[in-house]
Amino acid sequence: MKNCTNCGTSNTEDSKFCFSCGTPLPSQSQPAETTIPVDLAVSDPTAIPTPLIPPTSLPSTQKGIDNATNGISGKHVVAIAAGLLVVATAIGEGVSYATGMWGGHGEQSASTQREHHASAQKSGSASTHTKQQDNSNKAKNDGNVKDESKNTKKQQASEDIAQYHVTAQSYEFDLPKYWRDRVIAQVDGDTVTILSKTYPDTENPVCTISVESGTLTYSGGDVATSIMGYVPISSDHHVEVWAHRYPALAAMGGIELKSDEEYTDLTDLQSGGTVDFITARNNTDAGGESSDGAIFIIDDWMKNNLISAITVR
Repeated sequence: MKNCTNCGTSNTEDSKFCFSCGTPLPSQSQPAETTIPVDLAVSDPTAIPTPLIPPTSLPSTQKGIDNATNGISGKHVVAIAAGLLVVATAIGEGVSYATGMWGGHGEQSASTQREHHASAQKSGSASTHTKQQDNSNKAKNDGNVKDESKNTKKQQASEDIAQYHVTAQSYEFDLPKYWRDRVIAQVDGDTVTILSKTYPDTENPVCTISVESGTLTYSGGDVATSIMGYVPISSDHHVEVWAHRYPALAAMGGIELKSDEEYTDLTDLQSGGTVDFITARNNTDAGGESSDGAIFIIDDWMKNNLISAITVR
């Protein structure tokens, strides 16, 4: 057994270092050094005693290595430590590289971020473009709908005009609004007969329009049946509009009485709703004298709403 000169721990004969403190142990061929005390009083009185310097202690890490290796040589220890250092360095470099400290994944991450940013910008731009295109398409569609609506209204207006427009051989006119959907216009060359749609009685029309010769302004007929007005066509022809004054005819007994309802409808159409047949008849005597002049209101309404609309073709 070898006793450590530093801590006194017993070690095996083949140990080169102390198992406890790591102090180098003397080999078998070399006897342990003995310290010979020096008598300072005998020698030089002024000399300073030289302290005993114990062997240098190894670091605790090295002690652990020596204890673990049970006497492995110093060269082997150094080699093992160097290998561990290389492995630790490689691991550190790998960790650094993985975390982007050396620019590996860091650069890739930055590049990826730039790509993601560019992609996001492109996506945003594409989205904006899509929205603008959708808005443009919507505006076009709205415009088309409005145009179609306008065209539909124009077409409807044209159809209405055609429906309520009367064309004879020498003249034409639009039916008064008050008559629309309430009368029938029978055309025969230059003669147009307007009948009530409710009472289409040719013997009792709303009015009759025809072309006659002459250009002079004149009035024809009597208080019961008369010319409402005329429109010149040429130097020797004009359009005449004739109508019965049904309240006067009924009061004078000049017509075969039908029903009050039929004459009320006819008088309403002739006056645009301004004259009541029963009232006007009661205010007219057997000689055709009207106390309130209501029977002549028919003339004014026909001039203003029918005769004024007649034009020469």
